[in-house]
Amino acid sequence: MITLRLLISLILILSLLSLDGWAQGNVSMRAKAGKPLQSARSKTPVKPAPAPAAKPASPPKKKPNDSFRIKTDITVDMQPRPLPPVLPEEPQPEAAQKEEIRWHLAEMSFQWLMTTSWNSASGSGSAAFTDNFGSGLRTTVGPNIDLYFFQDRYAFGTGLWYTIKRMGYSHPPDRVLNPGTLIKTSAFNLQYLQVPLTMKLMSNTLFRTGRAFVQYGGTMDFKLAETAIDYENNYLRQRDGNIDQFSSAGLSLLLAVGYMHRVSHTNDLMMTMQYQRSLTNNAIPDNLWAISQHFAFGIGLSF
Repeated sequence: MITLRLLISLILILSLLSLDGWAQGNVSMRAKAGKPLQSARSKTPVKPAPAPAAKPASPPKKKPNDSFRIKTDITVDMQPRPLPPVLPEEPQPEAAQKEEIRWHLAEMSFQWLMTTSWNSASGSGSAAFTDNFGSGLRTTVGPNIDLYFFQDRYAFGTGLWYTIKRMGYSHPPDRVLNPGTLIKTSAFNLQYLQVPLTMKLMSNTLFRTGRAFVQYGGTMDFKLAETAIDYENNYLRQRDGNIDQFSSAGLSLLLAVGYMHRVSHTNDLMMTMQYQRSLTNNAIPDNLWAISQHFAFGIGLSF
């Protein structure tokens, strides 16, 4: 009897143990399934332990579409760009010319001109039929002095020139008194010392390495010598001997144009064309009138 009771008690204990294990297994399965937990005995739902908070997922990156790219490019283009370094301004042509060519208040030069010299002539009385006779190549040499003022736009020019002029007459015979007489001629070389008194108008804007000028005024002419050409056939020398036929002084008109090219800081190469014409009668006899003229082209160097 005692053994039966022990057996029954053992069966009851094992049953209770098996029920408890089944309840625990059911709780674990419900926890995995997310169902509220209940105890095996009280059958009250047991709340599962709160799971750790998950970090919010970052939004997916979107690929920039074409409109976004265009806007980005436009934005980049419209951004202010760094300015290039400021460079010194290049001098203007006139400023560069003034910087390169520095003219002096006073300049001295020496010139040489090749001239074509001739004269006009007329007469009255016994010299009524007198006319001019020929022309020839002569020369002019001498120094110049130019004094500049009004910002180098004007200059007063003077100097001392040695000039040779040619004068000539043709003497037609009196066909009534001396029929058949040939025409007679007279020609002379006249050596002058000339003192020019002129004004120069300068142009500083036509050329970058030089300047052009217009010169006008007059000269005072002082005769140094009078020499007969072809002495044996010179009519006036044969008739009057060595008596002078031309005045010892006179005045002449001078017109010239030229160009001064700067070759160094102190030197200019000059080119000029010149015309001179006597303002006074060069002939001494009362019945003769002679006006000398010459056209010249020359070069010079200032220093």
